Amino acid sequence: MQLIQGTLRFGWFLFFIIFIIKRVKFQKSSNLILIISSLFALMAFFQKVSEMSDLYEAFGYLNGIRESGFSYFQNPHYTIQNYFSGKIGLQLYFYLMSLFPYNNFYSAISMFLMYFFLLKSIQVVVEYYDLEKRMLQNCIILLILIINFYNASNGVRNMLAFSVFIYGIVLDIYKEKRCVAVILYLVGVSIHPAVAVLIGLRYLYLVKNIFLKLTVGAVLLLWANGLSGLLAILQSFNSIGFISVLSGKITYYSMLGGSNENFGETFNTSGSYLMMRYFRIFWVLLILCAAFVIMKNIKEQNGIAVFSFYLGMFTLGTLPSIFATNVFSRYSVAVFMVTPILLCQYRSLDLQKIKLRIRYTKIGLLEAGLCIGVVLILYYNLTASYSAFALTTQMYS
Repeated sequence: MQLIQGTLRFGWFLFFIIFIIKRVKFQKSSNLILIISSLFALMAFFQKVSEMSDLYEAFGYLNGIRESGFSYFQNPHYTIQNYFSGKIGLQLYFYLMSLFPYNNFYSAISMFLMYFFLLKSIQVVVEYYDLEKRMLQNCIILLILIINFYNASNGVRNMLAFSVFIYGIVLDIYKEKRCVAVILYLVGVSIHPAVAVLIGLRYLYLVKNIFLKLTVGAVLLLWANGLSGLLAILQSFNSIGFISVLSGKITYYSMLGGSNENFGETFNTSGSYLMMRYFRIFWVLLILCAAFVIMKNIKEQNGIAVFSFYLGMFTLGTLPSIFATNVFSRYSVAVFMVTPILLCQYRSLDLQKIKLRIRYTKIGLLEAGLCIGVVLILYYNLTASYSAFALTTQMYS
């Protein structure tokens, strides 16, 4: 009964958010973005924290920082060093969050920032392509349905860092604010080293020829075959902090580092996890098709479609058994985040030459695929993730 209550509770919350988006009129889109981000922050503030979650572990670090200050990060304990070493942005962020009296603020502020960056990214792209207001609303709804709030609010670091990067690449491409974008890239990678991969994929736009792009895509798809060589190259630069962290993560999340908890039998074979994995593979393939169609029909070399193509191929390249399954899960989240932006570019080019007629409405094939994907992903989120969602008035400290 408690699991059903969790699903219904968050289901009603999503319905309320969608009602606000579609029915409440705002003079400025920025006001809508602030309201939605604040509502998700409010949910995170009062979320009940499981003692088995990453968030509970983060709360423990915040308590330690309150006691020891910035010197806490010099603690030689393995778990502390593994969490913070080489991540100056994460250290600074945790220090600032420790200044608040309760750990609930860490959850709330993190979720506010994540949704704010992602929703602002959508707003920038919609305005760039001069799309109708309804497109902004639909893209925001799409994002909040496919992004797993429960996972985001419990893990925080990875998805917060990805959202910072996404906002950076949008400013880079659509506002040409190169310096601001580079700063955001660096902030993202200083919070979580997984962003280093996204930065590398971003600058592959320098490959101009479409044939070479497809060749690079094939290499990204098969990159697991050269993982040991890549690791050897990175380890030769281990004197650089974030590269040392990155090479350590490759070792930890691949069989190159031997067996560990990331390769536990239950973790890899649970029914709900496999269901989520299959649904996300479908989504990544869908986005790859959309990106390829855009790339084939335009001469633009620096757009989001090129990055989405490389990201999708890289993400599929993490499927081999040499990787822990959560590597694919992590980068498929980045695919989710970039989806509304790619959809805006797709709609701006009027590429919907083939449409399906559903009763009295014509719907593009991409939109039809997205609708199917949303249903599958939302089904997983509601039944396997949000079922554990609960609220509390407890202040964690």
